[in-house]
Amino acid sequence: MEIVAVGVSHRSAPLEILERFTFAPGSITGALLELCQLEGIKEAVLLTTCHRTEVYVATPDVSTGVSSIMRFLGGSRDVPLEVLEEYLFQLQDLDAAKHLFTVASGLDSMVVGEGQVLGQVRDALKQASAVGTARAYLSALFRQAIRVGARVRKETRIGGHGRSISSVAVELARKLFGDLRGRVILVIGTGAASELVLQALRRHGTGRILVVSRTPERASVVAQRYGGQAITYQDLPDALKEVDIVISSTAAPHPVISLELMEEAAKCRTHPLLLIDIAVPRDIDPRVRTLPNVYLYDLEGLQEIVNERIRENMEEVPRAERIIAEEVEKFARWLRTRQVAPTIAELYARAEMIRAAEVRKAIRRLGHLTEREREIVEAMTSALVKKLLHLPVVSLKRRVAYGETASLEAVREMFGLDGAAESRLQTLDLRSQARDLGDQDPRTRSGFQEVNPHA
Repeated sequence: MEIVAVGVSHRSAPLEILERFTFAPGSITGALLELCQLEGIKEAVLLTTCHRTEVYVATPDVSTGVSSIMRFLGGSRDVPLEVLEEYLFQLQDLDAAKHLFTVASGLDSMVVGEGQVLGQVRDALKQASAVGTARAYLSALFRQAIRVGARVRKETRIGGHGRSISSVAVELARKLFGDLRGRVILVIGTGAASELVLQALRRHGTGRILVVSRTPERASVVAQRYGGQAITYQDLPDALKEVDIVISSTAAPHPVISLELMEEAAKCRTHPLLLIDIAVPRDIDPRVRTLPNVYLYDLEGLQEIVNERIRENMEEVPRAERIIAEEVEKFARWLRTRQVAPTIAELYARAEMIRAAEVRKAIRRLGHLTEREREIVEAMTSALVKKLLHLPVVSLKRRVAYGETASLEAVREMFGLDGAAESRLQTLDLRSQARDLGDQDPRTRSGFQEVNPHA
């Protein structure tokens, strides 16, 4: 089984391409189930954030698995093949693991060190586990990624100071307006990113805050939590005539502020309006930039401030990368131990076959045993097998984990773990049974020898 990651992020594609690959929260379960019905895909996890959409799969054949992912993304996102080939990246096994660990650590985010992505990695695993599409391989990969992200935040300063694209949006507003305490600010959306915006506003101090959401009850709760005022979408046209700053982050598939809506509001405005759109897909029609006194920044427009944050974090990056390298090696050892599983299963099966055969012979020779006595014999011999094999199995796992794959072949050869050996073992078991019965019916022995002349 191989692990493959295919995806698109802010590093591989511009915003207008990135937003074409987004998945609405309610569509992820269906997407995971659809993926696992495709040829070559045995497990699947879908990681989707504001800055990336990445499909992780476990597949017995990389070429087939990648082709299935490409067909899925091209069909479900209505993206032509040439776009897929230009902007999608593809990673395999340890490269895929390293990438995911880097993502979970916040090193691959627009704002290096932002902490929201770790929760999104955790949510991706939770969703896939709930529908049964993350099993042995991807569960292990994502669980370790979560541990890596937590370790990087604990052992470095890379995740400090509440870094996020939401805080960058507030920082931009402060740079352009200076003191925000006399300003009216509208926050569109009540998700995690919007709450981070509200936290940053409260931390720096602001004037009046308006909060709008498609769920009025949710808007009321969030607005109250941060000292703001909830409004409805019906109030949005009037609010756009009044406010100084709009920061928008929703999961809407289409713009919530259209060119037509902004044109009507602009007619009644006499002072500048700053629009900051941190949603993917975008919440604000890019054409509003053409309107007088309207200034729009989207994720790409925030890049200058983001670059400043990256420079602040650069000294912590090497420390985080060393942690990631250590964790990738741990995962490599885990992957290598997966090679051992079939051999261990065969080893225990062979030992159990021998044990069962010898127990049958012993019971026939002992004569009548009570049920309790039979249970004692079975338990004792089973315990002997497990205890005898325990240390060799542990040693084999450790050796293979650290790259000593020759040990695997040596064990298979020493214990005769091949089809011919199993056949010989079954023959010996039949022969012993025939010998036990030989005195009662000599034909049994001769017949056995004729069928198996080389036993």
